[in-house]
Amino acid sequence: GIGGIGKTRLAAEFHDKAANAFKEKYWVSLDTVDADSDIAPAVVTALCVSPRSEWNAAQNLAEFLDGSEALVILDNCEHVMDRSRIEMISCNSLSTA
Repeated sequence: GIGGIGKTRLAAEFHDKAANAFKEKYWVSLDTVDADSDIAPAVVTALCVSPRSEWNAAQNLAEFLDGSEALVILDNCEHVMDRSRIEMISCNSLSTA
């Protein structure tokens, strides 16, 4: 959505209210990310994942989050992710919950 309509405020409110629903909560701002391909590396860095050198960032992130009860909010991502990709990620997350 366009800037200034309250996406970050809504995400922050959900983050705060979800305190008891998730064992771990992460807030990742992607405002400095320039390309879709840089999202996973940015999230790996923000979550302080100790990466395996033989894996790419997405594999390291998947391994880190596997089996966890975590909420990961990606803020300021609309400039690097198109709507269809955001919806796909949301649907995949919901289907595994």
